[in-house]
Amino acid sequence: MGKTLSDDRWIVVSRWLEYEGELRSALLRIVLVAAFFAAQLLHFTVFSDRTEAEQLFHRQATFLAAGWLFVSLAVLVALTRHWLPRWLKFVTVGVDLVLLTLLAALGSGAASPLMFVFWVVIALAGLRCNLALIWFGTIGAMAAYLILVGMRDPVWFDANHVTAPIEQLIVHLSLAAAGLVVGQLVRMTRQVTEEVFVKQSSSQEGAA
Repeated sequence: MGKTLSDDRWIVVSRWLEYEGELRSALLRIVLVAAFFAAQLLHFTVFSDRTEAEQLFHRQATFLAAGWLFVSLAVLVALTRHWLPRWLKFVTVGVDLVLLTLLAALGSGAASPLMFVFWVVIALAGLRCNLALIWFGTIGAMAAYLILVGMRDPVWFDANHVTAPIEQLIVHLSLAAAGLVVGQLVRMTRQVTEEVFVKQSSSQEGAA
């Protein structure tokens, strides 16, 4: 039987990947929140009529963006102190989903361009190389979309739909597909790690 990467070794490797992934996710979250807020600021100052509703949404978006940045900075501080509990990754993804859903709900709901950011949340979950987290983010994104649809169309099973059923189906399928693809990348990471381990072991035995 050929050598394979044992579960114990994979736990060590996956924890290292999780640490690196959480660190990169926190840094990317800061950059992305700043970029999306800059887009909102550009829209508000240049392209909007600055109505009362638009001013209210801009204030709300500013508050949520500040909270998002605070979460990212708190995670960075925790990581610099080498504090990485196993539940932290689920909390950060959960916070991403909650704040994103709230921000979209304050805007135009399921029709908001912020809907596209749900795919980014799934991609960020993949950086931690944890399948459970990827499915947590994927199912959470699908549930969040369903909530946003329900806010605009409280009677889901009547003849008229604010969000067309085919549109809802395509969004759910694409979110699930994104989770599947990212999950496969994590599986490939373990496979490559196993191959590297086998080659290193063979080289060491040959040298001996």
